[in-house]
Amino acid sequence: MSVIIVYDRPSAEYLAGETVTGRVIVNVDQPTSIKEIRLILKGETKLDSILFLSHGTTLYSALMRLVNPPHEIFYKSKTQLLGGGDKPKHQDTKLEPGTHAYPFEFTLPATVPSSFTSKNTGRTLFSAKALVRWDKADDQSAESEMIVFEPVDLNLLLPHIAEPFAKTDSKYFWTLGSKSGPLTMSVRVPSQGYVPGETIPFEVEVDNKSTFVVHRVEVAVSQHVKYYFNLRKVPEFIKVAKVELEHSQVKGGEAKAFKHSITVPERTPPTVQNNKSKHVKWKYFLTANAVVDQGHINLRVSAPIVIGTLPVGATGGRAEVKGSPTSPPPYSKADQVSSDFIKTLI
Repeated sequence: MSVIIVYDRPSAEYLAGETVTGRVIVNVDQPTSIKEIRLILKGETKLDSILFLSHGTTLYSALMRLVNPPHEIFYKSKTQLLGGGDKPKHQDTKLEPGTHAYPFEFTLPATVPSSFTSKNTGRTLFSAKALVRWDKADDQSAESEMIVFEPVDLNLLLPHIAEPFAKTDSKYFWTLGSKSGPLTMSVRVPSQGYVPGETIPFEVEVDNKSTFVVHRVEVAVSQHVKYYFNLRKVPEFIKVAKVELEHSQVKGGEAKAFKHSITVPERTPPTVQNNKSKHVKWKYFLTANAVVDQGHINLRVSAPIVIGTLPVGATGGRAEVKGSPTSPPPYSKADQVSSDFIKTLI
């Protein structure tokens, strides 16, 4: 016997509040009695307990985190596709040799958080597990993950989200008691709202009045993540996409300006909005990094951006960006956002 789960949407990407449809496909090579087929749906957040060890106050609390790592199940549902559990054996369903498909349909809650993956720290994931109980001792099962994004319609954040944004910062260098500088860098973006697959044009200006050399300028879409557990907060910085500007060395006394672009990777989870996860929150920035000599701190300048699921100008249907999710369910007036709320996103 073999069991697989097939989603009607090949990408297995959905928005919170959408309906998920698919089939559980069971293949048998001989007549087989089936007691039941059940689909178990689950959304959960798992964090690496090592992340919090350095933040514990006692050895006991550190050991408890190793034994009981942070884990939250925020969504769980069961759907019966065949049978009803512990029925008499003569009421089992007999499957003839061949392939048998059992359709399923369920609606994701509108309040679930977005899928999230960090290589070393934690995950928020959604999965469907098909469980087949039959006349053998061991049950057969199959499990398949889904990608779920919380809908963020950038049009609801207008006009603020469509406005250009610029950020400037500077620093001095200290060597043997003398001050050199300043090194000044500015970052400008034409707007602050983007969707996965969309290109972000940007400008970077570097004015180096120090005696040190800026060896190169790197620009990244960075995800600033905060993990929460037992009243503790641990940050992580993830480079979602990165480019190194060509010919970006800036010697002392020089000033250079650069125009370039960077693409938001597909399947980038949107900026947290009505996220119900207790343990993971994040924001996005376009960050320019002026790399200087070792022994000195680089100059970093970050422009806040918002990643959504429906781009500015789209009014319905699928977003016009390859690989992006479908549009969110219709919004009511109660879903309109305030300028104060927008500030929390960026």
